[in-house]
Amino acid sequence: MTMGESRHPAYVLTGSFLNPGPYSAYLLITLIIGILSKNDIFLLIKEVPTKYYGYLIGGYNFILALLGIILLLTWSRAAILTFVIFSLWHYRKYYWRWRYVIWLTCAGIIVGLYFIKQGSANGRILTWIASLKTWEHTPWLGVGIGGFRHACAQGVSELYIADPSNPLFFSGNVSEYAFCDFLKILIEQGIVGLALCIVTMLSVLYNIFHYSRPLFCAILALLAFSLFSYPFELYPYRIIIITIAAASPNHVQIVKAHGLRKNVIIMLYGLIFMSISAFTAKEVQLCQNADKESKLFIGMQNESFIYDYYKVLQKENDNPQFLFQFAKVLRGAGRYNDSNAILSNGILISNDPMFYLLQGNNYKDMGFPHFAEQAYFKAHAVMPNRLYPLYQLMVLYESVGQKRKMKKMAKRIIEMKPKITSPATEEMKQKAKIVL
Repeated sequence: MTMGESRHPAYVLTGSFLNPGPYSAYLLITLIIGILSKNDIFLLIKEVPTKYYGYLIGGYNFILALLGIILLLTWSRAAILTFVIFSLWHYRKYYWRWRYVIWLTCAGIIVGLYFIKQGSANGRILTWIASLKTWEHTPWLGVGIGGFRHACAQGVSELYIADPSNPLFFSGNVSEYAFCDFLKILIEQGIVGLALCIVTMLSVLYNIFHYSRPLFCAILALLAFSLFSYPFELYPYRIIIITIAAASPNHVQIVKAHGLRKNVIIMLYGLIFMSISAFTAKEVQLCQNADKESKLFIGMQNESFIYDYYKVLQKENDNPQFLFQFAKVLRGAGRYNDSNAILSNGILISNDPMFYLLQGNNYKDMGFPHFAEQAYFKAHAVMPNRLYPLYQLMVLYESVGQKRKMKKMAKRIIEMKPKITSPATEEMKQKAKIVL
């Protein structure tokens, strides 16, 4: 934990992260390395005086048990499932006689974990199915790097048009992550990109396997964990996997060279990597400066900051929060077309329906109710459990005098059960009742 407190109100343990998911991955790999390294540690312990031997073994086992308890307290289903699979394999000789009972019990626990947090699990399933729906249109090269959220939104929209009554829609939410790192690579870079990733990862695992078996199992567990979570979306885990890949000895000899030729090749590689590193460092610094500069004025609804927004737009064009705030500032200044242009960029990197809603508001104020209607319907299609798009449609129909559509929409608002109930949703329902 950080400073003795959790960073999430719903969980006891989060470590230095905003939720316990990434923290549980640290616990998982530490616990696996600790279990597999136990024999080596015990051999080292035998070097100490005999009277301390029992205390050191007991202390080591206590630490492993404590890590296991903390892992359970995170309530991370991906980490718990991965650790259960590892334990079933590692301790198989101790329970093999009762294996069917053990396997059936573990299967029951896994099913129970699904029902304990069913809404979250269904939300992830919806994200996977929806993104794969869009990927089907470009299977080989994918939708492009950075396009996963847009692909997910488009997929939900297609699914909603095909079957509006699908119960998975109730669990949908605006998500930054794919909750499956390999799936994200497949969606964004297609079969070609995923194949390159798998080949590279297998090469790294091959080297690690010959270098350290405990480390190999820990990385394998982290990869299994990434099938249901997003560790490699976070920089700490990217640094871990790259550092381990670079530090492990290479058992696949690519270039056979000796003497002067070998030194020339090493120098050439060094110059190439130094050049790439220098260029990357410069770009990263420019992006950091843009982030710092944008944070000084982002959220301020004042048209005097429009020039400042445009100044850092090129470096912040992949930041959905920045683009949405910029579009709101442009809208406040009456520059509706410019606002919609920025929102169109934001739609390509976000699955938040608010981008479509703000576009609809711009079209309505510009006097194009037909385009506003399309934008509101799109906002509802990409997030069908939200009430606000339907409410905006009801208000739009009222403003243009389409009373039949207005009453039809008011009835839908009253009958709909939103994912999150709040005073705002209750107020919308009350206004819909007044309309009827």
